[in-house]
Amino acid sequence: MRDLFVVSVLFILKANGQCNIPSPFASSTWLDSTRGTITFDTTTMNGWGVTVFNQQRSSWECVDSSDSSTLVLKSTTSILYSNSPIFIFMCMKLTQITTNSYSYKLQQGM
Repeated sequence: MRDLFVVSVLFILKANGQCNIPSPFASSTWLDSTRGTITFDTTTMNGWGVTVFNQQRSSWECVDSSDSSTLVLKSTTSILYSNSPIFIFMCMKLTQITTNSYSYKLQQGM
């Protein structure tokens, strides 16, 4: 558990800036076949619900999109864990299938 905390702190320090959602997602609405409607503006994504420690978050802000096929997002509000606020991070690997369709895989830390 201690190693996970150290890795998270390093990641949070690295990802403290804000980025822009890349095209073609910026300022658009997409239909996810399992998650439903996902809405993007220029810096945030809404509609993708994640529950961690019985606390759901569905609003995310972009923290890194420097690689056009990878999008790193952070929950816009923290959750409480052991009376400490922490943010949830999500890393999506995007692959274009057609002009109007993409597949994605959620990446995980090692």
